[in-house]
Amino acid sequence: MAVLAVFGFGATPASSQAKAELIQKAQSAYYNIPKRGVAEFQCSITPDWTTMLAEQLKTEVKPDNPGLTLLRGVHFWVSVSGTGKTKLSHEADVSPMSKSDLDNFQKAIGGVEETVDGFWKSASIFLLTSAFPRPETAYGLTEKDGSYVISYAEGKYDVVTTLAKDDYAIAEIKVTSSALSSSLKPKFTKADGALLLVGYDSEYRLGSEGRSHISVQIKYQDVEGLHLPSDLAIQTSTDVGSNEMRLHLADYQIKRR
Repeated sequence: MAVLAVFGFGATPASSQAKAELIQKAQSAYYNIPKRGVAEFQCSITPDWTTMLAEQLKTEVKPDNPGLTLLRGVHFWVSVSGTGKTKLSHEADVSPMSKSDLDNFQKAIGGVEETVDGFWKSASIFLLTSAFPRPETAYGLTEKDGSYVISYAEGKYDVVTTLAKDDYAIAEIKVTSSALSSSLKPKFTKADGALLLVGYDSEYRLGSEGRSHISVQIKYQDVEGLHLPSDLAIQTSTDVGSNEMRLHLADYQIKRR
């Protein structure tokens, strides 16, 4: 975050000290896992293959379906650092014999790992790092329609974040560049007096490609006194179709500082 992006909202900018204090208050309003002493955690991931196969095949999937049996034999894990970096791994009990089945098998595995990685890329700014610029960097702070608007440049991207004045809950983050136009609208609940992410809706367009929409719902579990995701419901839609993925997260191992 270096160069200040200029946005004409018609409001008088706050003083540097007042802006820094507001950013610090906003950051402290969110449920942050590393601030609770966590350096890293890992967990298992279990996809709801029955639902996904039924959606793909447009028919009921019976428990003895060969494809279902094969996919249920894949075991996923993810490791997430305090800075939001993810490391994904998997093991398969057996692999398909034919090349076509193997290709579909690998696509299914890749789809799960891509979805999990994408989730943490979006969720990490609310749960692990920060959705705000560092107080000492260049950014604009104005008021519009009863909300705070923070604007800044991060590399080649222009970022505009709108948040409530009363509790600092973010209503929307817009990111634009010459090739990208995106919007993320998070949803929160209160947990331990802080804002805990429970879902988000995201839309983005890359270059001349069609617009994509992602809707995510998050449920939590208590693990060693921490609120950590237990279930994700992720719906994705594009100009060519839509799909839904449900994931269960369990077997947490936590590394504390």
